[in-house]
Amino acid sequence: MLLGSLDRDALFRFLGYGNPRADVVFIGADEALTAAILSDEGANVRSAFTPVADLRAATRARAALPPTPPPAVAPTWTTMTRILLALQGRFDPTVDEIRDYQRERFGSENEPAALIELMPARAGEVATWPFAGLFPEFPTRDEYRGRYLEDRIAMLQMHLAYEPRIVVAYGEENWELFKCIFPAVRVWRADGLFEFGKLRDTNVVLTPHFAAPSMHGGRRALLKALVALQAA
Repeated sequence: MLLGSLDRDALFRFLGYGNPRADVVFIGADEALTAAILSDEGANVRSAFTPVADLRAATRARAALPPTPPPAVAPTWTTMTRILLALQGRFDPTVDEIRDYQRERFGSENEPAALIELMPARAGEVATWPFAGLFPEFPTRDEYRGRYLEDRIAMLQMHLAYEPRIVVAYGEENWELFKCIFPAVRVWRADGLFEFGKLRDTNVVLTPHFAAPSMHGGRRALLKALVALQAA
């Protein structure tokens, strides 16, 4: 059974997890792939989420799906957690503090952060397009992006109109697309691994992907830059 049009529209309106009016917004290209979303059942569960959903509520909603092996610990989430804790005054958290935050607070609608994706389908960095069977009108990733990318950029512009304090967009290969979300930023300032822009009350920071080797030595510089932006 393929998705109905209403479910499909809702699926492609999904933005991510966390607080819909977060002070700190992370933007990635698309969420990492898990096997459950490759099924009609997985897509229908996701299509029922609000555009910005509480991560724990979403996890509970997925609990009825057939179990899949848990993903490996993601450096992406760990770097986000370190950023959020640094902005809350914990610049050098312990491993236990990072785990506790991820288990109890990460992605919560009550926390001042949101995890947003440029594109809605969970595809991650896989080399092939995994959704040709579920969405036959998009047999390739390029056709899927061609249909939805412009709409998604407009959707993100509308969502971010409340002007969060800090936006961190990660993945250097997508910087030009991220810049399209902020067309009013006329000057992007390069500093080391990063680029910085400002739009009224919103500071935008473009970074390499948090899992990129270059970030192994650049994470602390990013933390310092973000803490300085928050304090300015």
